[in-house]
Amino acid sequence: MPSASSARTKSRPHRIVQFRRQSSPLDVDVVGAAANTYGLEFVPSCEYHGMADGLHVYLMSCVGGSALSRVQRDFFAQGVEGKLYVSACPEFHPKLHEVRRGLPLLFRPQYPMVLGHEDPLEMNIHVEEDGHIAGLADWVNAIVTPFGTTLRALVTLVGVQTRHGWAFHGSAANLRAYFWDQFYGLVGRISDTDSRAIDIARLFGLFKWYGFDRRYERGGAGVVGADDAAIPILKAICLGQ
Repeated sequence: MPSASSARTKSRPHRIVQFRRQSSPLDVDVVGAAANTYGLEFVPSCEYHGMADGLHVYLMSCVGGSALSRVQRDFFAQGVEGKLYVSACPEFHPKLHEVRRGLPLLFRPQYPMVLGHEDPLEMNIHVEEDGHIAGLADWVNAIVTPFGTTLRALVTLVGVQTRHGWAFHGSAANLRAYFWDQFYGLVGRISDTDSRAIDIARLFGLFKWYGFDRRYERGGAGVVGADDAAIPILKAICLGQ
């Protein structure tokens, strides 16, 4: 059984009812904090309506646009790099040691802690027809975390996993560069130490997300094996191979 199931209401077409099992409740306060931080145009409103047949019941607003997973195929048809990243498990220890040594940078008093979406995958990112982001759904795992740990969305947006491996969009490098140009244009110049911290946080988030088997029926705690579908992603993004 999935952790949640949602259905659109007939009487209120812009609202959905979500049922969640007892072991996977939503923290309405966290969702509210996310809405206050990022705005209701990006975060759906959420109201708790008690229990029904042993399930938590929530009423939410609909996120506009379409899930990125539905339109991503057309986007990638415009240009996918011919090289696919397929391999057995590479040697990640040097990169993991690099991340481990850099972790103290993320917990300095001056480094920002932010409320982040823990699952920014293509199913949860909704986009308008012109490509602008309409909102993010499923804030159940939102957490306060050092800035940068959820930047794996940059991978989701410029790459796609196929049955043969991992592929980047042909303009992936330009798209990433555009993101960082916009980022630094908004926040201004930062120190080399903070820049290094962001990179460590990004790598930490990638290893944390793709390095563990999160399937509910498997307990969500085991390290992925060498033949896991996540390995090509880690090799392509973390090792640049």
